[in-house]
Amino acid sequence: MASIHPKKTHDDLPPAGQSFLLQMRREWLPLLHFLPLLMIIAFVLFMPSPRLGTGMTKMQLQAMGDMNKRIIFSLAFLLAGFALLRCRGATKQFVNENKMLVLLVIYTGLTVLWASSPAVAFKRWAQFAGFLLVIWCALLPADSPKKILTLLRFLFATALLASILAAFIRPAMTIEPATGAWRGIFSHKNILGQVTVLAMILWLPALSEAKSAKTRFYTLIILTTAFMLLLKSNSKTALVIFLIIFSWWAVFKFPLRREIKILLLPIPVLLILFWMLNFQNASLDEMVFSTLQRDTSFTGRTILWKAFTENIGAQTVFGSGYNSFWISSNDIAGHLIQQLGWDPGQAHNGYLDILNELGVAGALIFLFFIIKSTRQSWRLMLRETELGVVCFFMMLAQILNNYVETSFCRSSSLGWLVVLIMACIAAHRDFAANTPEPSANEKTRA
Repeated sequence: MASIHPKKTHDDLPPAGQSFLLQMRREWLPLLHFLPLLMIIAFVLFMPSPRLGTGMTKMQLQAMGDMNKRIIFSLAFLLAGFALLRCRGATKQFVNENKMLVLLVIYTGLTVLWASSPAVAFKRWAQFAGFLLVIWCALLPADSPKKILTLLRFLFATALLASILAAFIRPAMTIEPATGAWRGIFSHKNILGQVTVLAMILWLPALSEAKSAKTRFYTLIILTTAFMLLLKSNSKTALVIFLIIFSWWAVFKFPLRREIKILLLPIPVLLILFWMLNFQNASLDEMVFSTLQRDTSFTGRTILWKAFTENIGAQTVFGSGYNSFWISSNDIAGHLIQQLGWDPGQAHNGYLDILNELGVAGALIFLFFIIKSTRQSWRLMLRETELGVVCFFMMLAQILNNYVETSFCRSSSLGWLVVLIMACIAAHRDFAANTPEPSANEKTRA
């Protein structure tokens, strides 16, 4: 990948040839900066689970890793790193814009020193750092956040279409026979539910921001498809998160002053509480679980949380090591699985997993990072509506989702990758606009 700045044309070429090369450097070469990000997201979205047909447990897989993932990720990291080396000042700008994120990377790297499995922790940390290389590489060209948004919309819409086709072509492999829940091209119905929610967040702003009726029509088809798949997945967590996100988005789009909108946000919650306290005989938990058709253990999650906190004991200051708890070589995790009778592969609560693996110190760093990134995405929403809405509600969706699933700080997790992308976009200033043009001598040396 070349620098984002055009170099000197070849004087020995005819004018048409010089014009063609200049156009290539200005319009096509910057697109190569998006290639590593395309490789990473496409792999996470479309590659089947390496556990399929192997009989391996989640902990065995997380300890061993996936060779295909290593190859694709390593190639993407190398391409992104090469591009960053050729762009003067890129690293400095990234550090200035993402201080809390850089601090989180440094701390997670330090946990390798005391992790239960230093080799596994180091590999997971390298993927974390590599994600940032890839994202920052994609942000180097001018107007890159909007191009990243277009890329994400295309990939998620393709994943929805592939899930529908898979459900009709191979229903035995994509629809759970016991419940009839769809999982599409993914390994679990909850992953399909999460993908549909993220897809709707990506496309919802296009309903009001699109300039052509044709674009609005395509957007409506994609949103309808995503909502249908959300219902078919039978993921109650994803459904609740979408309803919360959609309600707040509707309040935001209502033509009122910003101060009034902020006051209106808690009103739906207050009305629900008023109705339940005065007109509902059943208790809050009975009504919620009955509506969602789930037991009071959140499908075994509360039992897992209780056993998890009992087994890990008092949280240490520095944690057990980045991504090195749920692996087959960890005796504490093995004892927990024997007690539960099943292999969860995670605490099904991102905040518990962070507290366990990063300790109180790392949890505080992570908390400051999430708060700062959410605040920056809110500010971006007030400046650039379409891009800001996507960033803010993507962050909000993952904050809610991590109460019942773990995606924060998880290697190759789609939810974590989305958080990193949105955090970097919300903090980003156009690198091309802030970087001075090379001098005449520099152009000659180039």
